[in-house]
Amino acid sequence: MFQTRMAGSSYINAFTKTAKECNLSLDSILQSMGDAFVSFNRDWRYTYVNDNALRLMDKSHNELIGKTLWEVFPDTVGTVFDREY
Repeated sequence: MFQTRMAGSSYINAFTKTAKECNLSLDSILQSMGDAFVSFNRDWRYTYVNDNALRLMDKSHNELIGKTLWEVFPDTVGTVFDREY
């Protein structure tokens, strides 16, 4: 049983390391793009913003991550985009 736990623990550690490496690679790719890039979750909360998007919106990570589009840009409330999405 102890060996099973150790094997499971080793697998989890390897998986966690691989996931972190993938996230770093993805972040590197998204940061190196010439375009602004953002991602939202299903509640329209910012989950990722690259540096080009931050410059374009003149915002910081703290002003965006975890907040909804409408919290960050209240003037968009009531627009066609707001009503449609």
